[in-house]
Amino acid sequence: MTSKLYISFLIFCFLTVNCSTSKIENTKTQKTVKGIVLDTDGFGFSGVEVKIKGTKRKTTTDIDGNFELDAAEGDVLIFNCKNCTHQEINVTDQNEYNITIKAYYVDNKQQRYIKRELRKKGVYVYPD
Repeated sequence: MTSKLYISFLIFCFLTVNCSTSKIENTKTQKTVKGIVLDTDGFGFSGVEVKIKGTKRKTTTDIDGNFELDAAEGDVLIFNCKNCTHQEINVTDQNEYNITIKAYYVDNKQQRYIKRELRKKGVYVYPD
């Protein structure tokens, strides 16, 4: 009776230690990742959403294009904004990143084409 109890106690201890060490291995160490998002002219890009892929953690760049976010090595940062290219980078051992994002600009020829297509569909665009 005592030997069965002793063996079951040892199995319980082994499983408890084994499960707790696997949880420790799965947790990633978080670090603060900083950086600046620039446009192609070298100016700070404000309003860019910086998000960690697969999570709900995100931040937005300030007026100068600076951002700060807690992430772990191996995470993927996604840079998103309206009218600009979508960009992803992997977090490595460095703490600061400089990201250059190209903005989409519509030239006059493209604007005329869009207005013509809208008029064909019955939508009239009046200038501001």
